[in-house]
Amino acid sequence: MANSPTLVLGSDSYYFTPDVNSSSVLLNTGDTPSISQGLLSAIPTAGLLGRIYYATDANTFFRDNSGSWDIVQPALTGDVSLSAGSTSTTLATVNTNVGSFGSSTSIPIITVDAKGRITAASSTTVNASSGQEVVLYCGTQSAPTRTMTSTTAAAAVRYIWQGSAIKPLPTAIEVLGWISNTARTIIVNVTDLNSGLVIATGSSAVNSTTNVFNLTINTANISTTQAVWEVSYRISATTATASISTVSIIF
Repeated sequence: MANSPTLVLGSDSYYFTPDVNSSSVLLNTGDTPSISQGLLSAIPTAGLLGRIYYATDANTFFRDNSGSWDIVQPALTGDVSLSAGSTSTTLATVNTNVGSFGSSTSIPIITVDAKGRITAASSTTVNASSGQEVVLYCGTQSAPTRTMTSTTAAAAVRYIWQGSAIKPLPTAIEVLGWISNTARTIIVNVTDLNSGLVIATGSSAVNSTTNVFNLTINTANISTTQAVWEVSYRISATTATASISTVSIIF
């Protein structure tokens, strides 16, 4: 009987068919001549096509391709891809604009998706005329240089008083500036952003970089809690160019 185990006793041959339903029987119904297990370091030399080896320490199956051992690993796709039989994964590309972003004059703008990946990145120039903060602890703090050519007041320097209350109140606000046409004036306002009220205002036709003019302070409009003061500048007519070099808040 072909393919059946044979037992020969003397001149008699006996054929028997194993019970395929028995849990102790392993049938080879394809091209897998053997299956064994052991440590990865003990894997035998390849050369028997279809043989399976399970590395117990690596928790990995291998298949003999008659020349080498292939890792039994299906291909994966998605956010992480993996080629069949490989152990090296690849992250999906979600942003082709790679590099460094931000500098001393610009800030990075990033887009983050629901999976926490940065899907877009770019840089944008910081516009100093739209606001710059100077933190006040005590004493005098000065604003950076600002040049004006417009009669429309723009958001300028924001002074932040760090503390639970304004103690003491400012005693003076001094402005150092210059204007190209002495027939025109520089106009400066200081607004308490907490109360929304103007706490100081003043204007002057300063035609020298050493000229200082003082603003009139209305202490009643100053917030008694932590304050943010915004200083805005403008010129009285566009026929002049003006520059503010410092705004000093003196306590």
